[in-house]
Amino acid sequence: MRVNESAPSVSGHRGCCPVSSAKHDQCAFAAMLLSSPRMLSVGSMVAAKDSCEVILDECHIIADSIASVYENVGIYKRPLQARLNTLHLTEDGYRWAEGQLGMVPVHRRAALKFLKSLVKMLLGESALWDESIEHDEIFKDVPDMGDPCSVPQEPISEAESLLQTSRDRNERRNAWAARIARYFAYCVDGGIMGERFTFPLLIQALGRVSSADVDRQMKEVIDFVLHVNKRDAAGWKSNLFLEEKPVSLIAMTKESEAFAEYSFNAEVSSSADWDIIMRHLVSEGYVESELPGAKLRRMKKRPPGAGLDYADLLVGTPSPESRLGGTNDREDTKFEKTAALLQQCALLLFSFEISEVLLALGTHELLQVMVGSNHILMSYASLVNLSCGRQNMKRRAQGVKQLKTKHDELTLYTSLFLLVNLTKTPHHRYIVVREARLPKWLQIHARSFKGVNLRKQRILAEVASVLGQLCNDPVNDAAQPNTKLKSKLLFALRQRGARGFGMVMARGAPAAVLQGQSKSLEVGPHIIPVMLEELALANWANEALLMADQAKNNKLANHLWPKVEALLIRIGDARAAQGDF
Repeated sequence: MRVNESAPSVSGHRGCCPVSSAKHDQCAFAAMLLSSPRMLSVGSMVAAKDSCEVILDECHIIADSIASVYENVGIYKRPLQARLNTLHLTEDGYRWAEGQLGMVPVHRRAALKFLKSLVKMLLGESALWDESIEHDEIFKDVPDMGDPCSVPQEPISEAESLLQTSRDRNERRNAWAARIARYFAYCVDGGIMGERFTFPLLIQALGRVSSADVDRQMKEVIDFVLHVNKRDAAGWKSNLFLEEKPVSLIAMTKESEAFAEYSFNAEVSSSADWDIIMRHLVSEGYVESELPGAKLRRMKKRPPGAGLDYADLLVGTPSPESRLGGTNDREDTKFEKTAALLQQCALLLFSFEISEVLLALGTHELLQVMVGSNHILMSYASLVNLSCGRQNMKRRAQGVKQLKTKHDELTLYTSLFLLVNLTKTPHHRYIVVREARLPKWLQIHARSFKGVNLRKQRILAEVASVLGQLCNDPVNDAAQPNTKLKSKLLFALRQRGARGFGMVMARGAPAAVLQGQSKSLEVGPHIIPVMLEELALANWANEALLMADQAKNNKLANHLWPKVEALLIRIGDARAAQGDF
C-alpha cells in the first residue's frame, strides 16, 4: 500500500493531491483492517480466502487513488491554481504550494506592492535595522505605492465585474476582502521575506517611528490585516473594514466589554476567533500599549490598580474553547493561541497584586485551560504556575525527558519555555547541563535548524535563550588581599596542581599523567596573570602591617611578629640608602 505522505494537500489531508473526505475515510478504514491480523486471518470463523482477496483489492484501489504506482505522476494544477487565485488556502497551503509546486496566487504582485510600501515607510523612519531589504531581488520592478492601504483596493475592485448584481453580492464581496486581508497578513508575516521581515518585526519597528503620519498609516495597516468583524455576524453580511467608519483596534481597547463581540480575521466557518496577527499583537504587548494610561506604564509610574483594564480585556477575549483553537484548527495553532494568553497572564502576575489579578482574570477562565483536551498546554500552564517562586518545584520540574523528544510542541512549550524559568539558580543550571547534554541535543537537531521551517527557528531561538541562561554564572576573579579566602584558595590550588600531578605519576598511568597535567594547565593560565598583577602593584609596607594586625590573635603571632619587624628594618635601611628620609 503506497501512500505518499510527503506534503499536505489543499483539503487538509496528506497526499500528493487533494483527496475527498470519503476516500480518506476509506483509507483509514483499510488501514485499520490491515493493522488487525485476526480480521485478515484465513479461517472459517473469521474470514475466508476470498474475503481477504477482496479486502486487499480494495486496499490497492484506495492506495492507487492516493498515490499512483507510475513514476511520472502529474498533478492537476488548474483546480489548484483556481483555489490559489481565489485565496481559499490557509497559510500552510500557500507555503506548500509555493515550496513544492512553485505555484503562487495571481495576487502575489499586489502583496509585493503592499510589502514594499511598508518597508519603504519604515526605512524612511530608520525603524528597520536591515537596510538592504529594500534592494532585494524580489522587489525588482515592483512600484512603491506610497500608502499601503491603497494596494488592497486593486484586487477588491477587480472582483466587482464578477459580482455584478447577484443576490449575495455583498456577502461575497465582504468575504473576498477578508481573504485578501488574510493573504496579505501571511505575506507580511514571513510569507515572502521569511525571517527578514515578519509581523513581530513590524510591531517592534512601529515603536521607533517618530512621524505622526507614518504612525497613523501603520496603524491603518494593522487594522486592515487584523480585519475586525462581528462574531455573531450571520455569514458575511457585514464587513466592518469596508464601512465608512471601520472599527479600529485602538477604539476597541477603550471598551474592554465590547472586545469579546468581535473576531479577528477568522473564517466564519471556524470557531476560532483569533488569527495569527492578533496573537502577535498580544504577545508583543501592542494591545496593552494602546490601552489608556500606557504612557504612565512605560514611565514606570503605575497608579494603584493599573493593569486591571488589560486583565479585563483578556477576560473579554474569546471563550476558553476558542482560546484552545476551536475544533477546526490544527494542534500547533491551538498551542500558539493559548500560550500567548498564558504568557500575558504570567506577566500580569509578576506586575500587579496577585489577589486583584486573580479576581480580574477569573479563576474559572484559567481552570478551563487546565481541564481542557490539550495535554501539552495543561502541563505547560500547570508547571508555570507551580514552579513560580518555589525552588523545590523547580528542582522536580526539570523537563529533561521532554527536551529529548522529537515532538516540536512538547519540546518548545513544556521544555524550552520552562527551562529559562527553572534555571535561575546555579544548582538547577548544573542539573540541566549534566542531564540534558545540550551539545549532543544540538548536534541531533542541527540539520533541522538549517531549514526554513519557522517552527524549527522558534525552537532555535528558545535554545539560544536557554544557553544564555545556563551561562549566567559569574566567575569570582577577585578577592580582598591577605584574607583567609585568598590564602586557603592558593593553598588548595597548589595542592591540586602539585599533589594531583604527583599522585598520577606514582601510579604510572599515561592517561592519568595527562589528566594531572591538564589540571595544572587549566589552573595556571587563569591564576598566574592575576597573581603577577597583584605582586607588581603590592605595597610591601602596608601589606606587612596589615598581615601583622590580622595575625595578632593568631597562634603563630609570636613567630610572625619578629619577621615583620625585620622586614620593617630592611625597608628603613633601603630608604636610607636611597636618601629617602
